[in-house]
Amino acid sequence: MGFRAGILGADELEDYLELQNPKVKRAIEKQRDIRKGKTRPAEMLLAEFRKENAAKRKARRRRECDFALQAAHQFWMIACQLHSDQATRGVADQVERSNVQ
Repeated sequence: MGFRAGILGADELEDYLELQNPKVKRAIEKQRDIRKGKTRPAEMLLAEFRKENAAKRKARRRRECDFALQAAHQFWMIACQLHSDQATRGVADQVERSNVQ
């Protein structure tokens, strides 16, 4: 067995390197499948896209809902703290008034 040596042109080298890329290999296989007639109806493809988009919309709504719940929780915690502070001040005022009398 011997080695063959040769000089590749820039285009040939580029083609060779592209063929080593797994993404390019998959794209070539996909093209071969299409040429062989291994395709699927457009309705199936559209259904797949719709399913993916529905999942993305659902995830986005979930994130928005989570954000709204967090904001409501923070608001509630602040309101409770303010109410607690006012109640504490009210008790302190009553104690001070009773001490003055």
